[in-house]
Amino acid sequence: MRPLDERGRRHAETLVPSLSRYQIDRVLTSPSLRCVQTVEPLAEDLGFSMEERAELAEGASRDETLALMAELEGTGAVLCTHGDVVEELLGEEMKKGEARVLERPVGGG
Repeated sequence: MRPLDERGRRHAETLVPSLSRYQIDRVLTSPSLRCVQTVEPLAEDLGFSMEERAELAEGASRDETLALMAELEGTGAVLCTHGDVVEELLGEEMKKGEARVLERPVGGG
């Protein structure tokens, strides 16, 4: 139950303009309070409800997260998860608070 600190809240606010050029249809997050608070400003700006998903929780397996991503194919989605999950997916570590944009061409690939 560690909430975002002031720096984290400022970072969350910067996601709104940073992601505005993308077509976003859904906002999904780990149930972790920090993840929820990270995408909350974006979801509010878009008028969306956030979807809390166990597949994005700390410790979620690669297979669980990939299955969720397959479910989202063809949908513009923002996902908030944890470093261990990203490392499982991409095979590389991320710095705390770092964001990545992954794009998939229309029609697969």
